[in-house]
Amino acid sequence: MGALLLLLLVETTYSLWWAVGDVLIRTVPAAQGWYKPIMVDLVLGTPLLQDMLYFAGTAFLTLSFAGLVMRRSWAFWAYAAAAMLFNLDWIFSGLSGNDLQPEAGYFSMVYAGLVLLLLWISNRLAVTR
Repeated sequence: MGALLLLLLVETTYSLWWAVGDVLIRTVPAAQGWYKPIMVDLVLGTPLLQDMLYFAGTAFLTLSFAGLVMRRSWAFWAYAAAAMLFNLDWIFSGLSGNDLQPEAGYFSMVYAGLVLLLLWISNRLAVTR
């Protein structure tokens, strides 16, 4: 459970960091100087509708983390929704030619699979206790 909590904490923190950066880059032009040009180009090159997939995924990921802390079984489903939304975002980025590191998307899919497996095992163990 501790490793799973750490994995979700790291992913949630990373996702929130990107979401905050995205909002700042889009709404505060002076903030664009705070970030690497490659990140600014990625954010400004991503349509808002696609960004909504990312923000929704971040919300579900945060919900999943909270569910895990509260030991709720729905944390699995919230994480599954987040993973699906993040992968859709990644697919759309690739189709638009805005995917800067395709390898990171593959790593993300393996990471999500591992977290989903650990969440499922955690739920099964909690039921048998």
